[in-house]
Amino acid sequence: MPRTIPWRARLLNKAYGLPFADAILKRRAQSMIDRSRVMQAMRPGGVYLDVGSGTGHIIERLARQTAELETRFVGIDLFWKPIGRVTRRLRDKAPGRAVFTHASATALSMPDASCDAVTCFYVLHHIPDMLHAQVLDEIHRVLKVGGTFHLLEDTPTDEASWARQERWDRRVNFESRSEKHYYRWAGDWPSLLEQHGLKLTHREDFEEDGGRDGMIHHTAYVTVKEG
Repeated sequence: MPRTIPWRARLLNKAYGLPFADAILKRRAQSMIDRSRVMQAMRPGGVYLDVGSGTGHIIERLARQTAELETRFVGIDLFWKPIGRVTRRLRDKAPGRAVFTHASATALSMPDASCDAVTCFYVLHHIPDMLHAQVLDEIHRVLKVGGTFHLLEDTPTDEASWARQERWDRRVNFESRSEKHYYRWAGDWPSLLEQHGLKLTHREDFEEDGGRDGMIHHTAYVTVKEG
């Protein structure tokens, strides 16, 4: 699969590096961290993987909040790389604790049972649903027994909600009308996760204001890899 960043990602990387956009992304990253309950998984010397790490704000926030634990973070993304502001802050505030690499979610570049926790925030609905099983198998592979997987996903509640979700997604991500989304209903995720060895321990449904697109429905899932 291609390792180069498409034109839209290159363009948005520059736009997201502007001070006002950076501030918005920091707030959004903190909201996702809080919703996902991933801070409860932080352990001294732990290794944490963010699948679809994008601009790097999630890892930056986690790294700065866990300095005393000496945790280490790996960000994997097929197209994106951290914006310059994030890279500079990590170099200053969390030197040597975060690594970013281009890789596919279907072939994670991590050893077996190497991660204490994995996060994946609003990524899977951009990956064809026929590949979701492969991604979840990879996440299960890299997790330690007792390790946790923290998933945030867009979860439309009906056909009208699905259409609103697509409009909102395309607008905020500057997507064309031809780009597909692979949402699942909120109730479908728990059984899929458990089929791949990830036992659900927490679920929270929530909404955010999508402006002219109306209320957008999301769900947070926390799972554990059992022995």
